[in-house]
Amino acid sequence: MVALGQFLKNLIAALPGEVWTALGALAVWWLTTLTNRMSNAHAQKLLTAQLEHDSSERQREREHALKRDVFLPALEAGSQSTVILGRFCEPDVDVRTLNSELQAVYAKLAAAASVASVEAWTSVAKYQQALGSLQLELAASRYPMSVAHLNLQYVRQQASIALREQEELNAELRRSDGKNGTEPAERARVERAFRSAQLLFDNMQARGANLEKELNAAMLGTFSLFCDRLPGIAESSLSCIAAMRTELGLPTDVAALATAQRAMILESKSAMEALRARVEAELSDGAPAS
Repeated sequence: MVALGQFLKNLIAALPGEVWTALGALAVWWLTTLTNRMSNAHAQKLLTAQLEHDSSERQREREHALKRDVFLPALEAGSQSTVILGRFCEPDVDVRTLNSELQAVYAKLAAAASVASVEAWTSVAKYQQALGSLQLELAASRYPMSVAHLNLQYVRQQASIALREQEELNAELRRSDGKNGTEPAERARVERAFRSAQLLFDNMQARGANLEKELNAAMLGTFSLFCDRLPGIAESSLSCIAAMRTELGLPTDVAALATAQRAMILESKSAMEALRARVEAELSDGAPAS
């Protein structure tokens, strides 16, 4: 060790100062290069991590935008579905229009289900199935209501025609009286025509009253079916809404929604019972509907 130490001392003394300056510069360059490489490697890692994070964020944003574009219309359509189904209880509604509106609802729900999780897809599918089943039941139940409504329209048209004939015959008699009267035979003809029109009008009015009772009873049958199925639809709707809001990352108070739905259902049942009592009272009052 002593010989080696002496050798290094002799080497240092023997080498000129310029050499040591060059060696020092070389050492500084090497250390600087090493430090830069280490810094660059660290920066590269940070940049890579940032790019990966940004890419993940952009992907999440794209996914959220896609879900927002399909789930929000689906939520709106789902809330409109019960309103559309309720219109099946209206006698003069165009069923083809209602079916088209429900098809649009199903399309929006299907679009949401296509990008949803398995749990959300299951909830949406069950809700669609419940809506479709009730749609078929309501459409089938409309037959008595449609028949009564068509008959009532016909009777009212006939009553309107008879009333218009009476007015025309009265006008004819007044014109004849202004011309110093009419021939007895002609006056008798006009009076017979007037009595015939009056009899037709009275008959149509009576038939119309009975048909109104029939129509009310038929409407009540369809409305009762709708109200009986409403709790099941509400349950499926609640599950579907909660699942879609979860997919969107929105807070959902399922208990509050369930409470609000129960209140609405109870209110609907109360209205239905009041309507049922009124219609039954009308049907039992007077002659039975023909």
